[in-house]
Amino acid sequence: MINRRRFVFTENPKFNHGTLRVQAIQSLSSTTHIKIRYYYAANQFLGSNDEQKDALRRVTSETVTSHIWTTRLFHDVRPDLSFQLLGGGDAEVR
Repeated sequence: MINRRRFVFTENPKFNHGTLRVQAIQSLSSTTHIKIRYYYAANQFLGSNDEQKDALRRVTSETVTSHIWTTRLFHDVRPDLSFQLLGGGDAEVR
């Protein structure tokens, strides 16, 4: 499954951005399957920030680019009992 979204702001285009989400599910056996998800959002504007370098002070734009992933392993031990193992990732702020 691939899901794309675009967000357009007519009042303030600095907040325009797009996202991408990908998901894959694979059965390993009749009682075990794995689900992998990835989410990407590039250069989302967070706001203006004061930056100071070498006694110079200026206002810069602060953005975030998100790379978020999760992996889940599901195993049915019994019909009424399931085991899940979860792993994940993070984002980058600039």
